[in-house]
Amino acid sequence: MNTKATLRTFLIICACILGMSILLATRSAEAAPDSFGLTVKVDPAGKGTVNVSPPPPYSENQVVTLTATPIAGWTFDKWVLESDIAWWDNNWDYRVPVTAAAAGYARKDKPAEFDLNFTALWDSLGKTGTLDPNSIRVVEVDGDDNVIDDSVPFQFDKATDYNAAGKAAGTLVLIMEGNTPAGATRTYHVYFDVTGKGFAPPSVPNQITFTPDTVDEAKPAYRLDTPVGTYYYHTKGGGFSSFNDLNGNDWISWNSAPENAGDFRGIPNIVHPNNGGFFHPGRNVMTTTLISQGPIKVTFESYETKNPPAGRDRWRGRWEVYPTYVTFTMLHAPYDYYFLYEGTPGGALQINSDFVVRSTGVQTLAGVAWEQDLPDEEWAFVADPTVGRALYMASHIDDLKIDTYGQQQGLMTKLGFGRTGASPLLDKTIVPRQFTWGIMDQTTFDGAKPVIYNAYKDLTVNAGAAEARAGASLGSTPSINFTITGQHTITAVFKPQQFTLNVTVSPADKGSVTKTPNKTTYYSDEIVTLTATPVAGWVFAGWSGDLTGSVNPATVTITKDTNVTATFAQSFTITTSVNPAGGGSVALNPNKATYQPGEQVQVTATPNSGYSFTGWSGGLTGTINPATVTVNSNLNITANFSAATYTFSATSAGNGGVSWTPNKTLYASGDIVTVTATPDSGYYFVGWTGDLPSPSSANPLDVTITGNTSIVAHFAPVVCYTLTTVVNPAGSGTVTIDPAPNCEGGRYTVGTMVTLTATPGDQKRFVGWSGGITGSTSPVTVAVNNDMTAVATFTDDVYPLTTTVVGSGAIAKSPDQPNGYFIGQEVTLTAVPAPGWEFSGWSGDVTGTNSTVPITITGAMSVTATFTTAGPFTLTVNTAGNGSGAVEISPEKAEYDYGDIVDLTPVPAPDSVFAGWSGDASGAANPLRLTMTGDKNITATFIVPAGPFSDNFNSCVLASRWSVEEVGDATVSYTGRSLKIQVPEGSDHYINKSLNNAPRVMQDADNRDLEIVVKIDSDVTQSYQTQGILVEGTTAAGATILRVDFTYNGVVTLYSGAWSTGKLAQKLSQSIAAADANYLRVNRAGDKWTISYSATGADDAWQVAGDFKYTMTVTRAGVFAGNLRATGNPTAPALTAEFDYFQNTAEGPLAEDVPLLTVNKIGIGTVTANPPIDQLTCGQTVRLTATPLPGGTFDGWSGDAIGTQNPLSMLINRPRTVTATFTSPDTFTISLPVIIR
Repeated sequence: MNTKATLRTFLIICACILGMSILLATRSAEAAPDSFGLTVKVDPAGKGTVNVSPPPPYSENQVVTLTATPIAGWTFDKWVLESDIAWWDNNWDYRVPVTAAAAGYARKDKPAEFDLNFTALWDSLGKTGTLDPNSIRVVEVDGDDNVIDDSVPFQFDKATDYNAAGKAAGTLVLIMEGNTPAGATRTYHVYFDVTGKGFAPPSVPNQITFTPDTVDEAKPAYRLDTPVGTYYYHTKGGGFSSFNDLNGNDWISWNSAPENAGDFRGIPNIVHPNNGGFFHPGRNVMTTTLISQGPIKVTFESYETKNPPAGRDRWRGRWEVYPTYVTFTMLHAPYDYYFLYEGTPGGALQINSDFVVRSTGVQTLAGVAWEQDLPDEEWAFVADPTVGRALYMASHIDDLKIDTYGQQQGLMTKLGFGRTGASPLLDKTIVPRQFTWGIMDQTTFDGAKPVIYNAYKDLTVNAGAAEARAGASLGSTPSINFTITGQHTITAVFKPQQFTLNVTVSPADKGSVTKTPNKTTYYSDEIVTLTATPVAGWVFAGWSGDLTGSVNPATVTITKDTNVTATFAQSFTITTSVNPAGGGSVALNPNKATYQPGEQVQVTATPNSGYSFTGWSGGLTGTINPATVTVNSNLNITANFSAATYTFSATSAGNGGVSWTPNKTLYASGDIVTVTATPDSGYYFVGWTGDLPSPSSANPLDVTITGNTSIVAHFAPVVCYTLTTVVNPAGSGTVTIDPAPNCEGGRYTVGTMVTLTATPGDQKRFVGWSGGITGSTSPVTVAVNNDMTAVATFTDDVYPLTTTVVGSGAIAKSPDQPNGYFIGQEVTLTAVPAPGWEFSGWSGDVTGTNSTVPITITGAMSVTATFTTAGPFTLTVNTAGNGSGAVEISPEKAEYDYGDIVDLTPVPAPDSVFAGWSGDASGAANPLRLTMTGDKNITATFIVPAGPFSDNFNSCVLASRWSVEEVGDATVSYTGRSLKIQVPEGSDHYINKSLNNAPRVMQDADNRDLEIVVKIDSDVTQSYQTQGILVEGTTAAGATILRVDFTYNGVVTLYSGAWSTGKLAQKLSQSIAAADANYLRVNRAGDKWTISYSATGADDAWQVAGDFKYTMTVTRAGVFAGNLRATGNPTAPALTAEFDYFQNTAEGPLAEDVPLLTVNKIGIGTVTANPPIDQLTCGQTVRLTATPLPGGTFDGWSGDAIGTQNPLSMLINRPRTVTATFTSPDTFTISLPVIIR
């Protein structure tokens, strides 16, 4: 024992022996106060007041409200607690004391756990805080708060609604290290603190190593390594599949072997596999969720995966794994259940040496079964004396339900609570309910009892009131609730009220602001001067926020947290000039030295006498005067003027008039004059002549003055023409004219420009113009200079689709329209290669390699399909499956031409069978004939058959491939010549829409074609006795059973039905002669099932009862027997079904039955058997007597019996062969009769 453990044990024992007398002596010398006082201080003095409600005196744990009120200009800072209690480490400010009492039972390394809400603990101190989980520490102290151990192992499991700031709650688990006497109470201090203080995580050595994602026996599992061994838990089964102790012995040993040999094992096996298998390893019915994990405890929950039937909730339970034991809590049970240990003590059950001890002290060998209610305390253990360990189980509730123990075929235990026979007894309504199990290095009743009590008997654990370290802050809330636990002194700390002044600049880099004085915080009513300084090219625009206006510098009085923004703006200048000097002047409105960005300014040019304004240049262009400019940069604007020295005149040649603007005496070079011609009635304007660069017909006309200018307007009489439109053929389209006629009688004046638009009708297209217009453009613009007729010609809007073939093949068009296709119509083209050719691709108006493509008609289109000769082709043959074999290929070549014929013959190895083809072939044809029309990849599957296997039932033990199911109160036995299934009289054992409990003997079967023959040596003579063949498997709807049997319902009937999801669909029902109900045959070929029967089994004696289609995946096959109460009969008739053999015909003929006893002789003598050999059955004892000839000797037995014992008794539990050896005498006397004639 280490020093720490020795000191702890010593102190605890001393506390138990002397604690009371020391406590009494101490308390007698001290006067325990009946009331407590509370001293309240203010710091600095006079800067605030504290109200305490209620006033003193106070009782222990009384809650007091303290309220701090500052004077003007001051604010409350915090509460500070003064104390003289012992403290482990001043880095921690808070703790809570916890006591753990052994509660009358000696303890060793016992986990103690209790709920803590750290937020509530701070509330009791009048403080708020955010928990730092890394700050949690546990120390053990003595009665004077002296630290015994400052490294107590613990973990903190957060609650599901944990919130570090609002609800820092959870469960704390600690280890009461070492031994704790039955009457002892140990004290611990749990230290904790807030975030931000840099606590390192606690260092607690792992006593449990948890591996969540592992596999056990091919099942997803949790692995948990502990000081006593390694657990494996099947997460989809909800049960423990393995526990390996420290020597590697597996005390559970779940595996996939049938029933008791592996698949029935586990803990807690709450529901039998046939009824759902909940909380049973090896199943796939549960979902497991990790709740919490740590160095000394792992918690997880398992619940039923699928939605349960209407009317019930899911199964749900919680597991808590501690270093030396496991506790299970049933959270919800839809119906009654049991809690079992079905496993292998010490690695293998030894029924003559392993033993079971009950809580009553009764000890029995593991081969002895018992059923009783364990009174008072419900626990028991199974011990392996060779290993020196035991597995124990305890129910935390004592009830009156039957508890049980038994062993199954010498292969596993069946120890549990709440079970009688196969019936569950534990009340589903009593939840939550707990059970504990574990492994211990004890095998005696007295040695085991303390270990079991330590595991499942509860401690008494209490958490006290929170405590704060002297000088620790109780928070900064002005009003707190404080719990009185003794004499306390609390100081209310005040500080001057301070505010911040936050100044920002907008835009950020266009100026700065200085604060005078410049500080981080300011006292209330302090005055601060703010000065804004813009950068070059920018100006201060004003204050915003908690200061407004544009005064700079400005002052602000601080009365709160203050925010001020200084806004700056960019400024620009406008410079104006005139050209030439003296030509005029420029005015700005507004007229300022600088302008803000985006400001608008009006610029006006005024010419001096003798000048004209001709336009702007520089920062302003154009001739508008006055003009408006938006200032976004510095501007230089020039007003340009010209001296007025030129004349302008415009006259009419007759039949009209002229006018112009501006109308002045003199014009400057560059001036623009707008002149307008107005014709008299009956005339139209023809054009201008005169001082122009060229004659013009524009009206009005802009003339730029470059010298003295004179122009003449010419007019002519109006002439009108007719424009006629024609649609050809009529109704195939329309023609529109723009503009409308501008002369009387619907005519156009000569020279009018007219636009004609031809619009085709539905499924028509425009061809072109004729008559007075030519071409195919629409719309078209023409001048009306004479009477005109415009003919618009339209035609059907169809286009040809031309197809061309390269190679050998054809192109199919859908739809096929020889006359053509309309625009937008979609046509499907399909390339069809000739035999031996392949389509390689499209070209033209369609591309790609897909043999079928769509094409949308957009006009005349052309498409080419190219075909190439097929081949050569390759043939790849593979093998697959868990068996072996080869494939013979004839002929075998590297490449094949199109149309070549190839035969494939699968040849399985001796231990394998051919199961079928896959890839570019299917089915199970043998041989398979292929026609090569492309590359082919084919796989032949060979398997080692899983069954069914033939059995002539000539042994006393059922072959391991068989499993016996749904036995209930039926029995299965072996005579050595046959298999018997005995169904007792009374209740039903049947397979129909409401029952599936007929006893059966089944084995695995491959999902392939099969033929099963069964010889039945028993008869059905009463309603409803039944015997026959079962085939199990699955369909798309779920599990299914196909039954084929002889049933009696007044006559012998050959019946077949398919059971699936609680329904039975009849497939066949035919009355037959009773003498023909000796042989039954089921043949499956794909989905077709053929049922036959025979009186003799000879090849020519089979009669086909019928066939039917049924799709299923076969997994197992076997035989069964059943009975059912007939209408009006209260009991079902008994039946002993006897099966001579079960044959899979694919395995060939069955070997002859081997007799249970074969006696050979060496030498001359006789051997007699009692009972006679031909009457022997399994389980009998036969007596063999060897008798030598007179004078000879019997030398002994050999084979399955050795020695000279005579007579010899031998147990017949399997076929046996014995040889008797005799020695003959040297001479013989032979007496012959004398015949006298």
